[in-house]
Amino acid sequence: MMSTPPPLDTQFDPTTKTWSGPPENHDKSRQIGEYVLDVLKNAVNQDKIVQIFHETGERTSVREMYLKIVRIGLRLQKAGVQPGDVVSVISQVYPTTTAVLTAILAIGGVASFLDSSAVTYYKDEKNDLRRTKPKFIICDAGIVDEIMEFTDGQPIITYGDNGGKYPTMDDFLVNYEQEEEELIPAKFEQIDKVTAVIIPTSGTTGMPKLICLSHAMVLSHFFRPIVHYDSYELISLNNCPMFWISGVVASLQDLTELRTRIVTNLKSTPESIIELSLKYNVTDVFCNSAQFTGCAQLLQKIKTELPTIRAFSASGTTVPYHCVLELRKYFPNGYCMSGYGLSELAGIISIDIFGPEGSVGLLTKGMQLRIKDEDGGLLGPNETGYVWAKCESEFLDYLNNEPPRHLKFDDEGFINSFDIGYFDDDGFLYVTGRREDMLEFMHQPVYSTKIETILLSHPDVIDVCVVGVRVPPYFDIPTAIVVKEADSQVTAEDIHLWIKDKLPSDLYKLRGGIYFVDELPRTITGKVKKHLVKMQAFELYHESGTNIEDFKY
Repeated sequence: MMSTPPPLDTQFDPTTKTWSGPPENHDKSRQIGEYVLDVLKNAVNQDKIVQIFHETGERTSVREMYLKIVRIGLRLQKAGVQPGDVVSVISQVYPTTTAVLTAILAIGGVASFLDSSAVTYYKDEKNDLRRTKPKFIICDAGIVDEIMEFTDGQPIITYGDNGGKYPTMDDFLVNYEQEEEELIPAKFEQIDKVTAVIIPTSGTTGMPKLICLSHAMVLSHFFRPIVHYDSYELISLNNCPMFWISGVVASLQDLTELRTRIVTNLKSTPESIIELSLKYNVTDVFCNSAQFTGCAQLLQKIKTELPTIRAFSASGTTVPYHCVLELRKYFPNGYCMSGYGLSELAGIISIDIFGPEGSVGLLTKGMQLRIKDEDGGLLGPNETGYVWAKCESEFLDYLNNEPPRHLKFDDEGFINSFDIGYFDDDGFLYVTGRREDMLEFMHQPVYSTKIETILLSHPDVIDVCVVGVRVPPYFDIPTAIVVKEADSQVTAEDIHLWIKDKLPSDLYKLRGGIYFVDELPRTITGKVKKHLVKMQAFELYHESGTNIEDFKY
């Protein structure tokens, strides 16, 4: 029988015009590393497998994970890492990645996971290593020489052989002197004021911001309800990178719930997600929205059920509703779940399971949201404006106050998501687009996400991004960049005719054209780099010789 989804309820206060999720009710006195170590140390079954590394088949038990955390923590302390010091990790995932994260937090350090493909992009003071100023660096041996110009003599250890220049992770695990029980977690009086992790934003609009999240903020995510059945028996697959907040939170949450976590460096594609789910009888999948859509299209082709799935979840951007309906057909014992979140609030804000079409669900524990108009006025149900959010644990800051806090937060601690949305009368949240997704055509707003949703329902379209090409006096001319099925013969004219009667109004017609590409530029977290797509659309529009006056559809 299909598992029952968790109960959620969103309450609206008409006086303050604030929507709230259920209150938080967990212990807020302990830092994350201490909490994780206590769970592992006190687990009844110390032989329970909590991690499987797909590439080698290596299995890690509760006791083995505990010892790895302790040994790494002791060695980091011996290397001089003290509470408040930043430890930067620039690597693929390994059997010790979660242990490294937990060890850093346990000794009071600040974990900063960075994207290896982006860490050398900026050569000046904008470089992530120069901005975070780590006390210690852990990286892949293959990139150690590349990052040296951005370091300042910090100790370095590597995954893999580096020619004897630096210690390796194997040294940390083998060459230790103290007993494992001697690691004493750092104590903090106010865990809501102490930075636990520094996370880069996705960088869809330019240079990523670096977000400082407290122990309290990250810990609260563990208790935002996702599933309520016995998580001890879950087998989870979450290939989100560790420099994405969902990667950090999921790895820690899986460990505290003693789930069996599948870890791999396989490129996260619909094919690999389905393959691994079948191989390991996965019960809990988390992916980004692009992969979610891809899995729906793949399962529609291969007609394969995944009977062990209990929850198949996605976040990042809005999931097309027709993909949710399609995926449900292949999970006879589970359900699809999508969410809306912000990195500044440690991830998930709302969860949608069986909500109305277009909704991103009901609010999770500790969340408060408001809808404001352009002038900051508070709006009520069914009134569209900007989504402002906060949770019970206060957001600390952007690293080095970049961007300045006052540009994104109001005086009550609500952050402007720059997403556009509204709540209905039942407390369901709808996100209709982002500020940068709103085009202005003929002085009228056009929401690109509405066009994208319609295009994605076409059977030959597998990916799409709609942007505005600026042409006076029309301003933003709606233009679509489309990825179609490899064997598809569909033409731009076919799609124009297909969507003609499905668009909300005449303003939404793709007067800038439809252009086919092999793939869209995306961040590793699955978000489209719209600033690059806009450049691409501008070039394709002008190369095609398109004249808006000749538009005939």
